[in-house]
Amino acid sequence: MDMGFTIPVMPYSARWKTYRRLISRHLNPSGGAQPFPGWQSKATHKLLRLLLSDPNNLKQNLINTTASLLIGLAYGYEVQAGNNHVVEIARRVAKETTKGFQPTYLVNIFPVRK
Repeated sequence: MDMGFTIPVMPYSARWKTYRRLISRHLNPSGGAQPFPGWQSKATHKLLRLLLSDPNNLKQNLINTTASLLIGLAYGYEVQAGNNHVVEIARRVAKETTKGFQPTYLVNIFPVRK
């Protein structure tokens, strides 16, 4: 699994500087980027409604709410309650990414380990 395209493991170069400059505008609180108003409150209310309607399904409710918040912030997509295929795809991607950081794959990230 090659993760060299991600900024944390990308070698320092003109490309890295360009990417860093683009994201720093959004990560820096004083960079002028407006925070996403209402998303956190909306996600919290959604989670509370899910917990009231189905208190025995805490794990799935937390997964859905977290995925809904992250996907909404990143892509502007509103995830619907229940089993959503977008949430499932995000869960699988997270699982595969986690696998990619296991020691057997770290040689692709840190060439020094070869």
